[in-house]
Amino acid sequence: MSLIELDLSDTSVGSSGVPKSEPPADGVTGQEPPAVEVLLSSCSRCQGCGALVYDEEVMAGWTSDDSNLNTTCPFCARAFVPFLSIEIQDFQLPPSTAEDASVPPAAAQGPVLSDRRRCLALDEAKPELCNGVPDTPAPWRSERVAFAYLSPLVLRKELESLVENEGGEFLAQPELVDSHPIIYWNLVWYFQRLGLPSNLPRLLLGSQHVAPATQAQPPDSPSVRVRLLWDVLAPEPDSCPPLYVLWRLHSNVPTRLRSWRPHGSPFSLAFLESLLSHVGLSEVHKAIALFLETLAAPGGPRHMPR
Repeated sequence: MSLIELDLSDTSVGSSGVPKSEPPADGVTGQEPPAVEVLLSSCSRCQGCGALVYDEEVMAGWTSDDSNLNTTCPFCARAFVPFLSIEIQDFQLPPSTAEDASVPPAAAQGPVLSDRRRCLALDEAKPELCNGVPDTPAPWRSERVAFAYLSPLVLRKELESLVENEGGEFLAQPELVDSHPIIYWNLVWYFQRLGLPSNLPRLLLGSQHVAPATQAQPPDSPSVRVRLLWDVLAPEPDSCPPLYVLWRLHSNVPTRLRSWRPHGSPFSLAFLESLLSHVGLSEVHKAIALFLETLAAPGGPRHMPR
């Protein structure tokens, strides 16, 4: 259970998985509200021991078999299929109310859980941007789906089969989203992770996950924003929040997962400050001792993520 989150990408890569000096591949900037926002996470729960297995651990458990969808849990060694968890937030108003509704305010773009360096830097200056959750209007419709997270070898095999059967032009059609969702969402994930430009996010606007647009969108208009997250999309109700979430809860900083609650956690703000102080002074042994001491005290949390 770490105080800060790990990077999903290189230090030169921003919260959308693209170089920080360049705009996101889908053309959405921080000043323009997206029609649709997509949150993607590869964090998967092992069905054997219940542990959360994060992206780097999922990748480490893949094999060179291009027909094997399984990864291996690093804690119980059980094979399981990891999933991409996806939350699709549709900010477009339905046709019946679009003409009468006012335009929602623009959503500021902040770092997500995978961008720890920017997030920590913004804790002092602009805490409302930390974790990429400024005060944004609620989506008109929100949907969560999950599909198998494929290794690059498996994805390449599936993609080659799709191109052979459907033709390469099919990859530019909105039908790809609904007819081959596993391939589509894995392509979106990898393109975002690698910072590669593509039209994949825009295909979502023609799928069953998004309400039809009230009017035609210009070709260069902002439409879909994709954010890659390191942590889970939906926390378990009785689990203790990770330390970085507790820090924001104690500091009244907005978090993306508004369902997180302290649940009587023994990890107070004073504890977190002491932990940070020890780590900052390179006294890691003291930080670990303090953590274990607090964890063993009466009233400790029943279930904690790593």
